[in-house]
Amino acid sequence: MKLTNREVQLLNAAAQGKTDREISLELQISRDTVSSHWRRILMKFQANSRTECVARYAAHQSHQLVSENALLSEEVAERTKAQARELAQKNMLAAITAASLTYIQDNDLKASMDSLLVEVLSLTQSEYGFIGEVIYEDGVPYLQEHALTNIAWSKETKELYDLHHAQGLQFRNLKTLFGQVMVTQSAVIANDAPNDERRGGLPAGHPPLDAFLGLPVFHGSDLIGMIGLANRPGGYNQEIIDYLQPLAVCCATYILGWRAKQEQIAMQQKFTDTAELISDLVDMIPSGLLYESPDRRVGFVNQTFIDMFNLPVSKEALIGTSCQENAERSKHIFKEPDIFMERIDTLLKAGMTTRGDRLEFINGQVFERDFLPIRSRGVVSGYLWCYRDITNQVSRAA
Repeated sequence: MKLTNREVQLLNAAAQGKTDREISLELQISRDTVSSHWRRILMKFQANSRTECVARYAAHQSHQLVSENALLSEEVAERTKAQARELAQKNMLAAITAASLTYIQDNDLKASMDSLLVEVLSLTQSEYGFIGEVIYEDGVPYLQEHALTNIAWSKETKELYDLHHAQGLQFRNLKTLFGQVMVTQSAVIANDAPNDERRGGLPAGHPPLDAFLGLPVFHGSDLIGMIGLANRPGGYNQEIIDYLQPLAVCCATYILGWRAKQEQIAMQQKFTDTAELISDLVDMIPSGLLYESPDRRVGFVNQTFIDMFNLPVSKEALIGTSCQENAERSKHIFKEPDIFMERIDTLLKAGMTTRGDRLEFINGQVFERDFLPIRSRGVVSGYLWCYRDITNQVSRAA
């Protein structure tokens, strides 16, 4: 077996516990190039994983030194196997850590899934794949893609990928290999995919699908996602499925977090819509309303209040401003401004519901005002002022 210098460099770096990302940076080559080298190394060693390649390479390097000592040879073999298992776990931990940091820092499911897909393709030396969420519609499952290798094989498919990738593609055909994962809720291995009776066929020009692994992602007994991988040299087996279980758990955590976030957003939107509806309804009330907080800040006004006092600001601009300062600025429009200010202080200090206060303006208008303290569990949480224009009623009475 003849290895190239670059392949030897990869094996030596991996034997030191370096991940594909670290190897890529050290050798100044892309992650895709690293993956291509690994695929060739896997075929040369006829191995199932890169950790197995490292172990066999180490054993091969030691063979000259231990060929005359059978016990030493066996010891070296066991040691290399242990190193291979340790390296595999280290690579898995690095993959989960990288994806989790993306999730924590960006709070972005798609970015996290993209990172996770890059890592799982590297760990398994698969050519392409996807990660998706399983959603049920009228009891029928479909796959909502959150990470997908760009394998657009024509102008049309490239345009489709570019158009929908940001939101994620949806796959609803269950008569496919990945569809069987959703139907059976079990892992699907197809190492002779072109002749597998479960296949659904490929569109014209689609890259070859020689081997496929569909790994279900569960939350308890509920199928909530799937990892799909294709074209690993030598195919897939139960050992690969077992190895990828921590990544499946990680994937489930991201999906559950995403769903919780979407529910929160939906609830917030519902709250916002309800608040806007209430605001619109209150604006239709013919009385001017002003709610102020216990520290005398404007908490709410309706449009009628703005119109009644002919204020040159929007109701939104008044929110948070000082009621005391606003009253000082507007007291000049009343016939008896000092009495107007004193009456406000009296009502606030008494803290009692008062109805029918009359306010006379220098322009002849007459308003009637109600003062209502708002209490929650016996504690005042604010004050509601309600104004009605009774100028016409006063004129008719006169």
